[in-house]
Amino acid sequence: DFETGLAWDVFAINDFNDDLIYENDYDAATGTPLGKEESIFRSGAYNDLNISLGANLKDKILMGFAVGVPFLHYESENVYVEADDANDIPIFNNLQYTKNLLSDGAGINVKLGAIWKVNSDLRVGLAYHTPTYLAITESFTNQLTYSFNETGEDETNTSASPQGDFEYGLTTPWRAIGSASYLIAKRGFVSADVEFVNYGAAKFDFTRNSDNLDDLNYQTEVNQQISDAYRATFNIRVGGEMTFNALRARAGVQLLGSPFENDTTLGKIYSAGIGYRGNKAYIDAAYVLSQEKVNYSPYQIQQASLQLVENRENRGRIAVTIGFKI
Repeated sequence: DFETGLAWDVFAINDFNDDLIYENDYDAATGTPLGKEESIFRSGAYNDLNISLGANLKDKILMGFAVGVPFLHYESENVYVEADDANDIPIFNNLQYTKNLLSDGAGINVKLGAIWKVNSDLRVGLAYHTPTYLAITESFTNQLTYSFNETGEDETNTSASPQGDFEYGLTTPWRAIGSASYLIAKRGFVSADVEFVNYGAAKFDFTRNSDNLDDLNYQTEVNQQISDAYRATFNIRVGGEMTFNALRARAGVQLLGSPFENDTTLGKIYSAGIGYRGNKAYIDAAYVLSQEKVNYSPYQIQQASLQLVENRENRGRIAVTIGFKI
């Protein structure tokens, strides 16, 4: 009802010989170039409500405890199009496959941390973030439109799926963080964080509101795939800031280890900023450049080669912050 059934409804696939072997209009032109394009529209938010408590032991050890309640909302629309603009393929004109997804969820996590002031210049810290336990509800619909010309006149058919609904749980990986910072002659500081994340520890729970054995078996299969495909890795962040009277200058870099097994590439994020501190107001400006390689599959089908798009992403972001003291 969501994929193959739609293709059958609009005559994108047919069974001319009644042998349960399905044909399509592209079979007669295998190897002919076919234009493919996908547009993806995404929006959403991830908000966190935090209840925190801190303690100071003789101004030497600082401790913190926080309970986080995250809320998420996500919407996406994927519009995938194949078109024979050059009219090289008999009968076939174009198809458009649209997928809509709406996700809402909430969860809980706990964060623990401590900072030790070794001396007036050096501080070291440790932190532990528990997994985030999320309960997520999704609704989704698909639609397929197919256009062809078999009799000399164009024919276009559209079929839409029913709305699908599914509730599940997601447990994200836990994190451990070690950090250190050092003051430089009271003119600035340098700091470094090393974060350990075991991405293979993420798990889905498809049986929150289901006693279906198929859901349980699929949950076991997916979680095993996560364990096999993902690994533990380290993320490293180094940065610093210097003061020049009322001016501030800062820079930093993040090296993000790949979560995938047998992948040694690093995601890189560079940042630089400058700011001004006055008695009653301040202003900061920063530029952040992130670089990473992301693989994307527009669709998946059984018993066929995976359609894979490799994206090398360079994203720049400018942030300006203005504050006033009252």
